[in-house]
Amino acid sequence: MDAKNGLEYLTDAETKALLKAVNSPRDLAIILLFLETGLRLTELPELNISSIDWEKKQLHIDGSRKRDIPLNDEVFEAVSAWSRDRIDSPAEALFVTSKGEQKRISSRGIDKLLRKYGLEAGIQKHLNAQLLRNTFGVHLFAKETSIDNAAVILGVSDPKSLKRFMKAAKDEKEGIIPSQDLEKLDTRLRIVRHLSKLIHPKHKEDIAQPLPIYLYSFFCMS
Repeated sequence: MDAKNGLEYLTDAETKALLKAVNSPRDLAIILLFLETGLRLTELPELNISSIDWEKKQLHIDGSRKRDIPLNDEVFEAVSAWSRDRIDSPAEALFVTSKGEQKRISSRGIDKLLRKYGLEAGIQKHLNAQLLRNTFGVHLFAKETSIDNAAVILGVSDPKSLKRFMKAAKDEKEGIIPSQDLEKLDTRLRIVRHLSKLIHPKHKEDIAQPLPIYLYSFFCMS
C-alpha cells in the first residue's frame, strides 16, 4: 500500500501462495506464527519450548512487551508438528538451525528464509517479518477486535500504529485496492505505462485514445 496513506500487507491470494511454497515443518510454523500472532522479528528467535502453553494453546512472549497470545488450530498444529519433527536437543530454543551446528535460529536467518519463500511464491512485495505482522494486524481489526485487545495482542502502545491497522482493515472491507496493488493490475507494457505517466492529456477524451499502432508495434518488437 502507498506509504503515505497506510501500510503494506499480503492479500489473501499472496498468503495462500506463500503457505503453498513452504516445504518445511519448521518454516511453516515460523511463518504461521508471524501471520497469526503478529510477532516481531526480534521476538521469534527468543521463543523457547516453554513459551508454548500446550494445555491452553497460548504463546507467552517475554521481554519488554510481555503478553499471552491465543493460538488458533492451524498455528497450534504447525507448532506441534515442528516440535515432534525437531531434532532432539538439550537447547531450550523452540526454533533451531537446520544445518551445521544446532543453535538458536537468528533474526538474520529468519529474514533470509522469508525472502526465499517470497521469491518462490512469486510475491512482488519485499517479504519480511514486518509485512507478515502488518497482515496479522489488518486481519485482527477486520474482525472488529477492540482497540484495547488489539493493543495487548500486538504489544503496541502507540495510537498512531493502531490507527494505521484500523484504516487498512476498513479500506479492505470497503474494497479499496492499495495503490501498489493497482499498479500490479496494470498489464500494459512497462514502457507504455511509463509514457502514459509522462503524457498529460488536455481533454478527458484523450485518456481513452490508444497508443498509435506503429508505436505499440515498435515497443513490442524492441
